[in-house]
Amino acid sequence: MKKILLFALVVAASLSVQSAKAWGGPGHTIIGYIAEQHLTPEAKAKCHHYLRHTLAYEASWMDNWRYSKGFKGTAHWHIGYAYPNRQYTGDFRSQVLKPESVRKSAAYRINEFHEQLRTSFKEMSDSTVQNKIRFLIHMLGDMHCPAHVAIPIEDKPTYEETTVYNRYRLKYKGKKYSYHSMWDNITNILHPKWKVTEWRAAADSYTPKQRAKVCRGDANDWLKGTTKEVVRSYKIVPRDTDVATLSDSDKRALTEMTYQQMAYAGYRLAYILNDVFKE
Repeated sequence: MKKILLFALVVAASLSVQSAKAWGGPGHTIIGYIAEQHLTPEAKAKCHHYLRHTLAYEASWMDNWRYSKGFKGTAHWHIGYAYPNRQYTGDFRSQVLKPESVRKSAAYRINEFHEQLRTSFKEMSDSTVQNKIRFLIHMLGDMHCPAHVAIPIEDKPTYEETTVYNRYRLKYKGKKYSYHSMWDNITNILHPKWKVTEWRAAADSYTPKQRAKVCRGDANDWLKGTTKEVVRSYKIVPRDTDVATLSDSDKRALTEMTYQQMAYAGYRLAYILNDVFKE
């Protein structure tokens, strides 16, 4: 009995820790693993030199350090802010974000670190390059998770409970849940027994031509696409829905969106690293 209670407490604690993470740890690992499959030999060798680990291994590093001394300013880097000058959906033009808020966002930092590494990684210390790669691995994952895109809500009453971190009200097996929690635990909701390799087999299904199309543009363009997925996901899983009772068609749509966003994040991460470390 004590063992059962201890196991239950461990599971509860793990879910509590996961709730602060986009995709949860497993989702970030899957994205890192997908990206690893699409690195050039040169990029893979360079990444291994600086990281001493795989991309999948380092995928949650940024979450593990976000509240530590020297890293607290990175909290906003986990969020993709859909700001109005890009007019991602055309529905949210009333939002006003200060320039300094935009500079904190995932899209801004991804473009910044991409350019810095592309032009100057040879002049940087190994530890600086290492950390910038770690940031890129995690930020690409976060920005492609619908729960980590912040959009304004003033003119959309349906979304009035969607805060900057998308704590949209849902249920799971009758208990209070949130939109953010749903995405944190999406791997357990959809395929709780799958291994990383099984997730990769399902998500990583695009042809070279399709992958090239996915990687066009920069992080701002990629955020535009994810913002549209956020709005679409509200229609698949409306407010107050019990996620455990989704219809087969809605669960299929949520599953396909999950595969797509994981694949896009992995492809675009590989694209950036291949560009940085090309010979």
